[in-house]
Amino acid sequence: MQDVHLVEADEHDDRTVAPSGRARPGRDRRGPGAGGPTGAPDGADAPSAAADDRHDTDGSDASPVHRWVRTHLRLLVPAVLAVAALLVGAQLLLDARERARVAALADVRGVLRPVDPGLGVRWASGAEDARVVESGVLVDGLVVGAAPLPAAQVQVRALDELTGALRWTRELDLPTPVMTPDAASPATWTVCTTAGAPSTSTNSPDDARPVVACLAQQPGSDIGPPPEVSLWFLDARDGTLLSTQRLPGDAAFTVLDGRLLTAVREEDEDGGGDRSTRWRVTATDPATQEALWTWTTPPIDAPRVTQQPTDVWSSSFASLDARADHVLLAVGSSSWLLDTDGSMLRRDGLEPGWWPELARGGAVVHSTWSRDGRPQSRLLRPDGSRTTVDATPLWLTVDDGSVPGSVLFATRDVGPSGVVASVSARDASTGDLRWRVTGVEATSAVLLDDRLYVVGADGLAAIDATTGAVRWTTPLGRTVDELSTDGRWLLLRGPGPVVEAYATADGGRAWRADLTGEALEPGTNLRVGWQVPRMYALRTDGSVAVLG
Repeated sequence: MQDVHLVEADEHDDRTVAPSGRARPGRDRRGPGAGGPTGAPDGADAPSAAADDRHDTDGSDASPVHRWVRTHLRLLVPAVLAVAALLVGAQLLLDARERARVAALADVRGVLRPVDPGLGVRWASGAEDARVVESGVLVDGLVVGAAPLPAAQVQVRALDELTGALRWTRELDLPTPVMTPDAASPATWTVCTTAGAPSTSTNSPDDARPVVACLAQQPGSDIGPPPEVSLWFLDARDGTLLSTQRLPGDAAFTVLDGRLLTAVREEDEDGGGDRSTRWRVTATDPATQEALWTWTTPPIDAPRVTQQPTDVWSSSFASLDARADHVLLAVGSSSWLLDTDGSMLRRDGLEPGWWPELARGGAVVHSTWSRDGRPQSRLLRPDGSRTTVDATPLWLTVDDGSVPGSVLFATRDVGPSGVVASVSARDASTGDLRWRVTGVEATSAVLLDDRLYVVGADGLAAIDATTGAVRWTTPLGRTVDELSTDGRWLLLRGPGPVVEAYATADGGRAWRADLTGEALEPGTNLRVGWQVPRMYALRTDGSVAVLG
């Protein structure tokens, strides 16, 4: 085969290029009567098949566009290639940014591992591992959770996230439980969570241990004090037991930034029989049990014990919440806001029937339900003043930290004209209304990339979390209890083992996966792990199927 070379024609060259690649002479410049037809113009060639062929191949009579392309071909090819390379590079850049965004969201609580149209059962295991998936936590590629054993023991189990293979186990003893009235062994409540990665004595990041905290409690009888809570801290890599704690059954506890926070009641009693209590909040290193700081409430009056053993004192129980840079303790008629170093920021009064919580932007919100079933909240400003809101804080299954300083609220009221629902945002510092959207119901919501996605009886909706502008709505025609996301799709589960994915850009349904028949029975409900970012299903025999 012979190579064909493109040669740019010169206007002073009478040669053309034949298909064979050899140059051939151009048409003769003949004088009058030199073989031309009668009446032909001077200098015209005689019409023939050869002449017609030369007319098509030499391009002397080609259109101006064809002549321009042929003349500038050397410039056009590199330009087209450059544009193509630019488009490919731009797409690669967008893909890389999307991958980086999704990877960053992997550390956000509630964001699932990537869920694709080919969703199926990734691995399955027995009933003992169902408890691990339900109440466990994902740490360094391992699902770590606790399952009860006979004879007052629990077994902490670590499963490979991708395969379900058992990596290690650790048996732990429970304290002697308070027996039930029928002398049966009480049930054991277990849960595990991350406790951070405290530095070792070398302070080397490479030597930091991923710590998991597992706790267990056996409720026992309803009469008498609640039994102790057993708390263990283990190295998530191999199950090495780092420390053990026993807490009173009425203690409150939580974990924040690798520190264990506990609130324990201390009794005060004077000679006259009057009683009061104090609550001591302590932050400890879970691996060494070193106390990092301690703060104690002022005395809280406790009423005398009555003849009714079921009476509950308002000062007998506490709630402890920690979020971002704040710790909130609530006991009886007071709540105290602490900094993460144990210093008190302020005290707020708490009315009976109201519950406190730490909201977005470091705000404290007290909420209640009125007698007619309507929600009401009070947003407590830093100066101690309050803003009353006819709604309760919106529960977010995912909060990526977008729109900081906004506290989100939702309400649903049934009136004479039907259901009236709304979603709103207020400034965490001033309580001022930033925006309100009426006619949108939010039973579950996701905050992602400055957009608030909500689902309710009306369907799906996307709201600009900065301005309150509704970007799109999608009717569903069915009720959905919970909205999930993997950072790319909005995911709805059910009815049965079905997953539907909707686009975040316009709310259109992108795909639907029905897992009926693939080791899942019809009617099997899918669940989302609280601290394990995967969907799973509990089978009728008690076993678990993890999706992926």
